[in-house]
Amino acid sequence: MIGVMRRLGAKSGIVSLCLGGGNAVAMRISR
Repeated sequence: MIGVMRRLGAKSGIVSLCLGGGNAVAMRISR
């Protein structure tokens, strides 16, 4: 994620992951 943010020049991004069974994790990253 951080590598893509550097390449695109983004200052922040959001990552989400579905864990199945109604569970999920999300994280906001700023550089």
